[in-house]
Amino acid sequence: MSIDGHEPRTWVLTDVSLVIKSPDLAPDAVTRQLALTPTNTRQPGPDRWDPDGDSDGQWRMQSDEHTSRVFSEQLAAILTAAESKRKEILSLEASGCEVFLAVHGYSSNDAILNFSSEEIKRISDLNIPLEIQPSLSDR
Repeated sequence: MSIDGHEPRTWVLTDVSLVIKSPDLAPDAVTRQLALTPTNTRQPGPDRWDPDGDSDGQWRMQSDEHTSRVFSEQLAAILTAAESKRKEILSLEASGCEVFLAVHGYSSNDAILNFSSEEIKRISDLNIPLEIQPSLSDR
Protein backbone atom coordinates (compact mmCIF):
# COMPACT_ATOMS: atom_id res chain seq x y z
CA MET A 1 0.00 0.00 0.00
CA SER A 2 1.26 3.48 -0.80
CA ILE A 3 1.66 6.42 1.56
CA ASP A 4 -1.76 7.83 0.68
CA GLY A 5 -3.47 4.53 1.55
CA HIS A 6 -4.24 3.49 -2.02
CA GLU A 7 -2.99 0.37 -3.73
CA PRO A 8 -0.18 1.23 -6.14
CA ARG A 9 -1.16 1.19 -9.79
CA THR A 10 0.83 -0.63 -12.42
CA TRP A 11 1.79 0.40 -15.92
CA VAL A 12 -0.75 -0.44 -18.61
CA LEU A 13 -0.46 -1.38 -22.29
CA THR A 14 3.17 -2.36 -21.86
CA ASP A 15 5.40 -3.67 -24.60
CA VAL A 16 8.93 -5.04 -24.61
CA SER A 17 11.26 -4.90 -27.62
CA LEU A 18 14.67 -6.06 -28.71
CA VAL A 19 15.91 -3.14 -30.82
CA ILE A 20 18.87 -3.06 -33.20
CA LYS A 21 19.80 0.30 -34.79
CA SER A 22 22.51 1.70 -37.01
CA PRO A 23 22.88 4.55 -39.51
CA ASP A 24 23.62 1.97 -42.22
CA LEU A 25 21.53 -0.95 -40.95
CA ALA A 26 20.22 -3.42 -43.51
CA PRO A 27 17.16 -4.89 -41.73
CA ASP A 28 16.97 -7.90 -44.06
CA ALA A 29 20.58 -8.79 -43.27
CA VAL A 30 19.82 -8.61 -39.53
CA THR A 31 16.82 -10.89 -40.04
CA ARG A 32 19.01 -13.42 -41.86
CA GLN A 33 21.78 -13.19 -39.24
CA LEU A 34 19.43 -13.64 -36.28
CA ALA A 35 17.04 -16.05 -38.01
CA LEU A 36 14.24 -14.29 -36.11
CA THR A 37 11.20 -12.56 -37.58
CA PRO A 38 11.01 -8.87 -36.69
CA THR A 39 7.72 -7.17 -35.90
CA ASN A 40 8.97 -3.93 -37.43
CA THR A 41 11.86 -2.73 -39.55
CA ARG A 42 12.88 0.61 -41.00
CA GLN A 43 15.47 1.42 -43.63
CA PRO A 44 17.97 4.20 -42.80
CA GLY A 45 16.87 7.69 -43.76
CA PRO A 46 14.35 10.30 -42.69
CA ASP A 47 11.22 8.98 -41.00
CA ARG A 48 8.15 10.03 -42.98
CA TRP A 49 6.25 10.69 -39.73
CA ASP A 50 9.11 12.58 -38.05
CA PRO A 51 11.54 13.90 -40.69
CA ASP A 52 13.69 15.64 -38.07
CA GLY A 53 13.81 12.56 -35.81
CA ASP A 54 15.98 9.47 -35.73
CA SER A 55 17.21 8.48 -39.18
CA ASP A 56 18.90 5.22 -38.20
CA GLY A 57 17.79 1.98 -39.75
CA GLN A 58 16.01 -0.19 -37.23
CA TRP A 59 15.15 -3.84 -36.62
CA ARG A 60 12.68 -4.52 -33.81
CA MET A 61 11.14 -7.63 -32.26
CA GLN A 62 8.28 -6.61 -29.99
CA SER A 63 5.98 -8.36 -27.55
CA ASP A 64 2.91 -6.29 -26.73
CA GLU A 65 -0.73 -6.63 -25.66
CA HIS A 66 -1.42 -8.70 -28.78
CA THR A 67 1.04 -11.31 -27.48
CA SER A 68 0.07 -11.07 -23.81
CA ARG A 69 -1.34 -8.41 -21.52
CA VAL A 70 0.99 -9.64 -18.74
CA PHE A 71 4.25 -7.68 -18.60
CA SER A 72 6.33 -10.58 -17.25
CA GLU A 73 5.19 -12.78 -20.17
CA GLN A 74 6.06 -10.05 -22.68
CA LEU A 75 9.51 -9.68 -21.13
CA ALA A 76 10.07 -13.45 -21.02
CA ALA A 77 9.28 -13.81 -24.72
CA ILE A 78 11.83 -11.18 -25.74
CA LEU A 79 14.49 -12.33 -23.28
CA THR A 80 14.18 -15.94 -24.49
CA ALA A 81 14.61 -14.83 -28.10
CA ALA A 82 17.59 -12.60 -27.25
CA GLU A 83 19.26 -15.27 -25.12
CA SER A 84 18.99 -17.79 -27.96
CA LYS A 85 20.84 -15.36 -30.28
CA ARG A 86 23.45 -13.98 -27.86
CA LYS A 87 26.41 -14.78 -30.15
CA GLU A 88 24.73 -13.11 -33.13
CA ILE A 89 23.81 -10.06 -31.05
CA LEU A 90 27.44 -9.71 -29.92
CA SER A 91 28.51 -9.82 -33.56
CA LEU A 92 26.03 -7.06 -34.45
CA GLU A 93 27.31 -4.93 -31.57
CA ALA A 94 30.91 -5.51 -32.71
CA SER A 95 29.95 -4.30 -36.19
CA GLY A 96 28.74 -0.97 -34.73
CA CYS A 97 25.04 -1.60 -34.18
CA GLU A 98 23.30 -0.24 -31.12
CA VAL A 99 21.38 -3.05 -29.40
CA PHE A 100 19.04 -2.58 -26.43
CA LEU A 101 15.91 -3.80 -24.73
CA ALA A 102 13.11 -1.23 -24.64
CA VAL A 103 10.18 -1.30 -22.23
CA HIS A 104 7.33 1.05 -23.00
CA GLY A 105 4.00 1.57 -21.26
CA TYR A 106 1.50 4.06 -19.96
CA SER A 107 2.10 5.21 -16.44
CA SER A 108 1.14 7.79 -13.90
CA ASN A 109 3.14 9.53 -11.18
CA ASP A 110 2.67 6.73 -8.67
CA ALA A 111 2.50 3.71 -11.00
CA ILE A 112 4.99 0.88 -10.66
CA LEU A 113 6.53 -1.63 -13.04
CA ASN A 114 7.85 -4.71 -11.28
CA PHE A 115 10.82 -6.78 -12.36
CA SER A 116 11.62 -10.01 -10.54
CA SER A 117 15.18 -10.69 -9.44
CA GLU A 118 15.33 -13.49 -12.05
CA GLU A 119 14.28 -11.05 -14.79
CA ILE A 120 16.93 -8.54 -13.68
CA LYS A 121 19.57 -11.29 -13.77
CA ARG A 122 18.52 -12.40 -17.27
CA ILE A 123 18.71 -8.80 -18.51
CA SER A 124 22.10 -8.33 -16.85
CA ASP A 125 23.44 -11.58 -18.32
CA LEU A 126 22.61 -10.32 -21.83
CA ASN A 127 24.84 -7.30 -21.16
CA ILE A 128 22.78 -4.96 -23.33
CA PRO A 129 21.18 -1.72 -22.14
CA LEU A 130 17.62 -1.57 -20.85
CA GLU A 131 15.65 1.55 -21.78
CA ILE A 132 12.54 2.30 -19.73
CA GLN A 133 10.20 4.49 -21.79
CA PRO A 134 7.16 5.56 -19.75
CA SER A 135 4.40 7.54 -21.35
CA LEU A 136 2.77 9.88 -18.87
CA SER A 137 0.08 11.05 -21.27
CA ASP A 138 -3.53 11.00 -20.08
CA ARG A 139 -5.34 7.95 -21.41
